[in-house]
Amino acid sequence: MPSHPFYAKLVEPGFVSKHQSANYGEVAKGISLPSSAGLKQEVRTGGWPPGHPVRERLWKEILKINENNNATVEHYQEEVERLFGHDRGYVMEPNMPFVDPEFKPTYHLNEQGKAALYRVLWVIHAHQPQISYCPLLWPLCAILLHYMEEEVVYAFLCMLLRHSMPASDRNDDWRCIPQTRIAAATFSMVLAKLIHKYQRTVYNSLLNSNHRQIENLCSNWHRWIFEDLPFEYAVRFVDCYFVEGIKVFFRISMAIVHFYVAGSDSRRSGDAPQAIRQFCKTCRVPCQTILNTAFGFRRFSKSYLLRQQRKCEPRANQQAPTVISTSPSGNLTPGVYVSAAGVPQGSILQRSEMQTVLSWLPSRFTTAKPTLVFTSSEHGTSTTTFFNRVEPCEQTILLIESSNRQVFGAFCSASWEEKRKFDRVAYFGTGESFLFTLRPTVTKYPWVGAGNDSGKRMAPNFEMFMAAGPNGLSIGGGSGEAIHIESTLTDGHTARCDTFNNPPLNDPSHFSIRVLEVLSIS
Repeated sequence: MPSHPFYAKLVEPGFVSKHQSANYGEVAKGISLPSSAGLKQEVRTGGWPPGHPVRERLWKEILKINENNNATVEHYQEEVERLFGHDRGYVMEPNMPFVDPEFKPTYHLNEQGKAALYRVLWVIHAHQPQISYCPLLWPLCAILLHYMEEEVVYAFLCMLLRHSMPASDRNDDWRCIPQTRIAAATFSMVLAKLIHKYQRTVYNSLLNSNHRQIENLCSNWHRWIFEDLPFEYAVRFVDCYFVEGIKVFFRISMAIVHFYVAGSDSRRSGDAPQAIRQFCKTCRVPCQTILNTAFGFRRFSKSYLLRQQRKCEPRANQQAPTVISTSPSGNLTPGVYVSAAGVPQGSILQRSEMQTVLSWLPSRFTTAKPTLVFTSSEHGTSTTTFFNRVEPCEQTILLIESSNRQVFGAFCSASWEEKRKFDRVAYFGTGESFLFTLRPTVTKYPWVGAGNDSGKRMAPNFEMFMAAGPNGLSIGGGSGEAIHIESTLTDGHTARCDTFNNPPLNDPSHFSIRVLEVLSIS
């Protein structure tokens, strides 16, 4: 048995030697992982150094890396041979869109280790091109390669990316890795809100900056944890992340800001983003002290984080580019947040168009699987059939292809069954709704109130999202209807509306419907 836990082929010899232990084998044989009830506390306070034998076993046990992953491992080996041939020597450094070009820590990997890192990321990119921005992938991959062979690391990361987790936790996305710029921006906004809620004194100390500048400060959280603090800290933090999920990074980031503000020079710094990074690089606060502070924040629930995420998503979504392409359909640029799901059979959309629409959805739909629940080409034009098929769906995407082959539609954030709550035609839905066009141009039109941080209700004409009645259904109102479909489901019209401040979505504004579709998002 080796005297260290590292996958030594990929790690610098000096680092391996530093963490060798004469009694490593005896310690490894005596390891027994605590029950799930005691695992959190053990990981939080265990103080395991980088060379402790528990780590590899712990990580594999947590994410169920076992013989069931043989297919993934074999797939990786086949893909490496396809992409790189038999020569595993030189591999070009990854430059795919999900990589932050200024955030590429390799820690203590040797040249072979770096080549393995590059291979894993290239294979992920080849088979998951929908990932548009995921800076955490690089450091997580690099850290894992210190302890495991690259095939297992690939299987590990695939599980994280598809949210493979115990069924009881799946709805919480508890190890969800942000995979788009929208999700990353939402994380930073939520972190700023958490600092305001749980650390009011710290927040006020930072208020030589305004709230938006504090959000900008928080956008560097991944650099604090995975680049500026020592490797020994990052490994401990990853232990906690694998056990408790993404909220660990909120806690640790808050603790880092706490100790930064407590420093004597923090309030005098004119460049807080750089100052906090320098604080981390020269940090004298023990890792365990940071963890103790991080887990000292009370009433820090997943449900509260989810509520804050939903509040911040519209503004993050609004800040993302909305005009994706003005080229003819067929060469669309993929959006910033995409599900790996394909196009449902029978849909009028091409794959690139489907990816673009899915890219605009709120980030909790990261694993959305669109299902075609209604298409006029198959189900006809009866409104009874239409509502019978779409009302059971919580959220839907409505698509229209007009007779002149223009394609446009809307994300409907509420169930159409809501119309039954009213004894007259009334608007319902939420500000997560949005409009879009796909042909001939690709443009998204979010709710005009998405950037409203005041908490005040807007005038009624700015909150007219969805409505349905005997004369048909409408999306977007106030000064006009963005989309109105007649009860015959064969004709409609479009106009500018106050709710989305959109231009008419079709030219001409009165149109005949060639195909009407509804996709359920689940």
